[in-house]
Amino acid sequence: MLAWCVLVGVALYVCIDIALHFLRPDLSLLHNAESDYGNGPHAWLMDINFEVRMLLSLACVGLAWRDTGRSVAGRVGCVLLAVWAISSGILGFFRDDPLGTAPTAHGAVHLVSAGIGFIAALIGLLCLTIAYWPPASRSPRWALLIVWIVALLALLALGHAGFRPHSPGGLYERIFLAAVLAWMAVLGAWRMLSGAASSRVTLEAHAGG
Repeated sequence: MLAWCVLVGVALYVCIDIALHFLRPDLSLLHNAESDYGNGPHAWLMDINFEVRMLLSLACVGLAWRDTGRSVAGRVGCVLLAVWAISSGILGFFRDDPLGTAPTAHGAVHLVSAGIGFIAALIGLLCLTIAYWPPASRSPRWALLIVWIVALLALLALGHAGFRPHSPGGLYERIFLAAVLAWMAVLGAWRMLSGAASSRVTLEAHAGG
């Protein structure tokens, strides 16, 4: 059930993001932060998407805790991923300050929450990747590691570029978000498929008996 929640949540999040791109052609995928969709027309859609990200991330926490909760790396990773999830939910209630606008209190809350969430997600997913690494787990550890490396490089590039005028910060942020979502989707798909295989083996055993 949790695996399905992760996969459906990721699909819904991506669909809303695509819809916002077409609804707000004035915002650049290359230069504007994703959070800029939370200002102006259709802002409510971005607010919903932040909450979707929170819920699918919490579902991933539940999934990972079942597998790795007995290890230190797993527990730390789950806690940090929960921080990312909660920060995502907070973003839906505090609009960001688009480039060129005066700073506001709600924009400051948004910026701090996003920064904490991004760093928590990066470190948390690294801890969970380590927790899933032992070969005996039969996890998609190489896929998880590769996606995490993409997230790391994207966040480093975002930190260097920022959201200055004409910088590709919007692109780097979207690559980072896509990598985080991809990590969770890989885990969700693996758990769903492994669960289906386990159920099939059980049914065949009962049928044979």
